[in-house]
Amino acid sequence: MTTTPEASPVSTTVPSAPTLPRFPKSILSVSREEFYGQDGEHQPLQLSIDGTLPSDLQGHVFIVSPVGSVDSTVVPDTPVVLPAADGWTPLYNGDGMIYRLDFDKVDRGEVSLVSRIAKPPCYYTDVATYQDPKYADLKFKNTGIARQSSQLGARNQLNTAFLPMQFGAEERGRMLVTWDPGRPYEIDPKTLATVTPMGSNAEWKSVNPFLSKVVPGPFPLVVSSAHPCFDSHTHQVFTVNVGKSLSTLLSLSEFITQSEAWNDRLSNWLKNIPLLRPIARFLFGLLRTILELVRDALQFIQDIFSGSKSNDFVDLICWDGVGVFERWKVMLPNGKPMKIEETSHQMGVTRNYVVLMDTAFKLAPEDLLPPPTYKQEKSVENLLRDLLDYPQTSVTKLYIIPRSELQSGKSTVMARQLVIPRETAHFLVDYEDAEGIIVHLMHVCACDASEWLVDRDRAVNKALNSADQNPLAGVVVSPMDINWLGRYIIDGVSGTLTGQMLRRQDVLTWGPSLYAYREMRSGQIENLYWNCWGAWDELLTEHIFSLYQYYEYRTIPVNDIPTISKAGKPSSLFRVETSSMEIKDSYIFPSSYFGSSPQFIPRPGKEEDSTHGYIACIVLYDDPHSNPQEKSEIWIFNAASLSSGPVCKLKPS
Repeated sequence: MTTTPEASPVSTTVPSAPTLPRFPKSILSVSREEFYGQDGEHQPLQLSIDGTLPSDLQGHVFIVSPVGSVDSTVVPDTPVVLPAADGWTPLYNGDGMIYRLDFDKVDRGEVSLVSRIAKPPCYYTDVATYQDPKYADLKFKNTGIARQSSQLGARNQLNTAFLPMQFGAEERGRMLVTWDPGRPYEIDPKTLATVTPMGSNAEWKSVNPFLSKVVPGPFPLVVSSAHPCFDSHTHQVFTVNVGKSLSTLLSLSEFITQSEAWNDRLSNWLKNIPLLRPIARFLFGLLRTILELVRDALQFIQDIFSGSKSNDFVDLICWDGVGVFERWKVMLPNGKPMKIEETSHQMGVTRNYVVLMDTAFKLAPEDLLPPPTYKQEKSVENLLRDLLDYPQTSVTKLYIIPRSELQSGKSTVMARQLVIPRETAHFLVDYEDAEGIIVHLMHVCACDASEWLVDRDRAVNKALNSADQNPLAGVVVSPMDINWLGRYIIDGVSGTLTGQMLRRQDVLTWGPSLYAYREMRSGQIENLYWNCWGAWDELLTEHIFSLYQYYEYRTIPVNDIPTISKAGKPSSLFRVETSSMEIKDSYIFPSSYFGSSPQFIPRPGKEEDSTHGYIACIVLYDDPHSNPQEKSEIWIFNAASLSSGPVCKLKPS
């Protein structure tokens, strides 16, 4: 029932939880039904409100999330699908559903929700080839984290993030929706319709020219950044276009580097069978030699197709919202092109510099295997997964590019590289850089978001295992160490580190991490809100334990990780005062609740107060006493008092 804006206590009762925390299975199901006013039955949804709806909530909150594909398993007689029902596909493989929360009627105690799937041309092709049997050979199919057609190319699923833009004071706001392996698309913020890609087809290079020859379809695989940047002072969008050689794409160099570590692990496993140890070492040595030959052969093939040019490249792109791109190939001081080993998931822009990062989200060959159909296929794919998988890099590589060098007519620009211990997936920079480039980040130590549970995965806690398919297949695995908050100061001219502060908190800083903050006129990030997903017993698998038990920068002893995960580390939301790196405020979600995707909603007035507003979070949980049991809500927090808990909860009526 919808309340009025008058004070009303938020419900503090939660469904009775098991003795130990359990990850909510509500994450496994999602509706593909759209509500954007396309007909009388699909008008925007009116949400019910539990608690007090703040009278000064304003504007709109945009959310995007994967919702499976056209061929996802459907729950009978509902619009709900189970994207990971095949036991192999991760939940983040799916079409992006764009949601908009509207707070324009809070004076009447109303909040509405609009939803619409992002639909680039490849979406319509996916639907057509799925529905019409005569196009069966052209169908798109899930292959791990990607969705591809052997003849048409790769899907651009647009399911990760947004970039608001306004290129002039008189222009209305514009918005891009993004995904790492695809170019951004502009959407209409009012109708949520997918309008046009950023740039023309000719302005985007495919990730590899050889792959484009093998699959010469209309949808080449393009790799960019899920978090491009908009400079509101100069009215410019900055992003990247990334290319990879076949050996980089297939991670052959990484596997060769890791093979000695695997050799040592195998020798340790066989320590009680000394006769087999030299045989195992010989076989691994032989495999390493074969892979080196394969790498060299692939390089030779690429040279034929690309005229001996390097296929590893990073092009920095600048766009004014109207014209053609300006672009510069990023080079290193040694004269070699910059190379992204993993991903360029996030980037940053200051007044005088562009900051790129090789972010911690690897793309291993096993991440692109299709779902196995038969038991024999499962055995083979499981073997390939164990053989081809490797840990993400354990360092952060930053690349500093002076904006003064981004000159029209030049084709290249030089970047200075800085390597910092411990890996990173998300980071932010202060816009003002007179005292140095200030970087805020979360080191996601041995926390591999590119790894997800598959049906044959077994938990380290053997009491959780059964002969059936893993009930949480598709969910990202639990972390293998605690995270560290970081604040770094970099001299932009020399590319050297001039200051750093690191912090961790034993309860709060666990698992994949997302952020929110209020953009300030000062150009500085004064308070930064972090949401950590926590550590979960069911998500700590034998596979991930084996992969990260020898993590280089370990804080928590590896043998303590199973005990910590069994007790559980809950999802959390906390505020960091960036100048001191102290955690000033925090909220711990209830046991067995999963909180994610924080967003800052400014309140009117007090524009110099970076805590003057609200934080919206998506919260999932299971309620065994209701039908359906799967619950998905949006909780609103006072950004100045997280510890007080949510002021209200928004949920479907």
